[in-house]
Amino acid sequence: MTTKYTEKELHKAFNRTKIQAISNNVFITTIGFHLKIKFTLSIATACTDGKCIKINPHFFMGLSEPVRLSLYLHEIYHVALMHSLRLGTRDHNKYNIAGDYVINLILKNNHNPIPSDWLYDEKYEGMSTDQVYNQLPDTAHLPELPIEDLEDPPEDEDKDINEIQVEIENVILKAVAASKMSNDAVGI
Repeated sequence: MTTKYTEKELHKAFNRTKIQAISNNVFITTIGFHLKIKFTLSIATACTDGKCIKINPHFFMGLSEPVRLSLYLHEIYHVALMHSLRLGTRDHNKYNIAGDYVINLILKNNHNPIPSDWLYDEKYEGMSTDQVYNQLPDTAHLPELPIEDLEDPPEDEDKDINEIQVEIENVILKAVAASKMSNDAVGI
């Protein structure tokens, strides 16, 4: 990876983001600590497949620290809500958009900054990703997705999709337990 940032600079910046996340929500942070982080130039922004968060180092370092935290939490919420597993046969882009609306509402309600180019609309308040998906127009009339951040679950020669789902569900159960032990409000 050729970047103007050293590995040390990237990891220092990302570790600051992780430390900020700890005070945010034990449930979400616990899930985040179970995800692999990979800085890569192969994507434009950031994305997750449910097991790994990939981040473009130039994109990440170009964000303010509060927005870096929002980005990190946003990707974790995709995992917590099991978006990559629940996508099924639905239109990938449209489902990603629906998930982004839901997640960005959660972030905003938890006082995290949402950049103006991220998908946000209060009319979807209280809706699930599936409900938002059903309310969105046909794909030809969808809003532009600023961050295409939802990948299919990882393909693993030794594991089928059900085993991967069980792994992700186990991480979520650990997060629930950690949240209860800390007397934090369990869940999203």
